[in-house]
Amino acid sequence: MTDVAPVWRRRAARLLLVDEAGTHVLLVQGFDPRRPQNHYWFTVGGGIDEGEDAMAAIVREAMEEIGYAVVPADVVGPFRPEQVEFSFDGTSIVQDQEYYVVVTPRFDPMFVGVDDVERDSTVTVAWVPLRGIPDLAEPVHPPHLAEIVAEWRTGLTT
Repeated sequence: MTDVAPVWRRRAARLLLVDEAGTHVLLVQGFDPRRPQNHYWFTVGGGIDEGEDAMAAIVREAMEEIGYAVVPADVVGPFRPEQVEFSFDGTSIVQDQEYYVVVTPRFDPMFVGVDDVERDSTVTVAWVPLRGIPDLAEPVHPPHLAEIVAEWRTGLTT
C-alpha cells in the first residue's frame, strides 16, 4: 500500500514587485523541505485566507514575507489567472492563482510574519534582473514571468 499525499485546494494571489526602472523583479529563492537540494525561485504571495479577497491577501502576504506595506491603489492586475499543481512539505496543492504588479523603489526585504517552515526553506530574497531570469540556474515560478511583465507593460502604453 502506498501513501497518498493529502490534497489542499486553495486560491492564491501572487505579487510581482518591479523596481522603478522596470529592470528588476523581487523574487524569493527557496526549496521544498522534503527536497532541500532542489532550489527554485518564486514570486511573493500565497493563499487567500477565508474571508479575504485577493487584495487583502496581497497586502498581508507582502508584509509577512518581505516586510513591504502594499498600497492597494498602486496594485495593477490581475494578470494570467491559472491553476497550478505542486507539492510542498508532503502536501499536494492545487492552486487557482492570479498575478498582480506593484512598482516600488528597491528596498531590503525582511521577514515579518512567516512561519518556521517558510523561514527555514528560504535561501534568499533578491532583486533579480528581468533579462537575467533565463540564465538562473534554478527553475523560476511562474516560468512565464517575463510574459506577465510584458502584459503589464503593454497595459501602461495603451
